[in-house]
Amino acid sequence: MKLTQQLGPYPDESENPYNDQIGGKHYKEDYPFCEPLEFFSKNNIPFTKACTCKYVLRHDKKNGMEDIRKAYHLLRVIAWDEYGEIL
Repeated sequence: MKLTQQLGPYPDESENPYNDQIGGKHYKEDYPFCEPLEFFSKNNIPFTKACTCKYVLRHDKKNGMEDIRKAYHLLRVIAWDEYGEIL
């Protein structure tokens, strides 16, 4: 695909990068209608908020409590950045 071409929707859906998932099937199986990455991207969800949701959505399929801790850490960052408060 040339950089001068209009980005998405792709004439050939096989080229659509939102159709790929690297390292597992946890999003494709649970959210076949729209991968979280696509939702976050198309709705301009900020990085920390998107990652928080991502970790909460996948914890039971991927890294368990590690993902819960990551989500909590990001919630603390959001509280600090947006409210100047400590969770």
